[in-house]
Amino acid sequence: EKKEREEFVSLRQDITELEEYKNELEKKEKEEIEKRETQENILIRQSRMAEMGEMLGVIAHQWKQPLNTLFLIVQDVKLAYEAKELDAKYIDEMTENALRSVTFMSETIDDFRNFFKPEQEKEAFCINDSILMIEKILSLQIQQLSITLIKNIDKKLYAFGYQNEFKQVLLNIINNSKDAIKEHNPKSRDNKIIIDAFEEDRWVVVRVSDTGGGIPDGVIDRIFDNYFSTKSKDVGTGLGLYMAKTIIEKKMNGILSASNIKDGAAFTIKLPKALR
Repeated sequence: EKKEREEFVSLRQDITELEEYKNELEKKEKEEIEKRETQENILIRQSRMAEMGEMLGVIAHQWKQPLNTLFLIVQDVKLAYEAKELDAKYIDEMTENALRSVTFMSETIDDFRNFFKPEQEKEAFCINDSILMIEKILSLQIQQLSITLIKNIDKKLYAFGYQNEFKQVLLNIINNSKDAIKEHNPKSRDNKIIIDAFEEDRWVVVRVSDTGGGIPDGVIDRIFDNYFSTKSKDVGTGLGLYMAKTIIEKKMNGILSASNIKDGAAFTIKLPKALR
């Protein structure tokens, strides 16, 4: 009986030690998860700040033309007044031109505000609308580089997730294509960025391909690593594709992959199809 009691006490001690060890492991695991989440949130904020800076650059670029138009209108009104040509028809035309420029600038700011508006819950969203908005944001820069943007989208496609997060990813990928083309062969008249969107089983697939020369074989497996970039430090942060991967795969339960194709690279996004 004494031996059984000793064995029982020893067993209880072992169980207690195991429970303490288990609690310690759970505590360390929780700390590691919190640490990773904190680091990830910091990276998300850094990536978002970099993108906000880029978007502000886009806005400044888009505002140049309407601001020039307003400047010319103001100058012309003064000249017309001095030449006694300031009649009702002239004022109507100038007012219409000025309002058109101001409306364009206001819409640009609205696009910027909506682009960074936080989303709380996943929902069904239209892929086509997201692509059109990114095209609108980048259209001037793409045109100035003589890049042809081709869209192959059969019908209205609806994915399930966060629309603004998806637009953030799409903006980053198309910007990378634009930069690659600019570096690889900027004077070519055959430069293209092609966006294909279609349904495949339970997925909505969006593929962005370009003629930017492709990704070097030695780094293609590392392009989604954080702080890795093939661009110079004053151009790239090395966070864009890492965050794109995090958003698509961790936050939206999708898949993001990259591959080389003839004359360029292709990025393929797969998102869960919305049930409608």
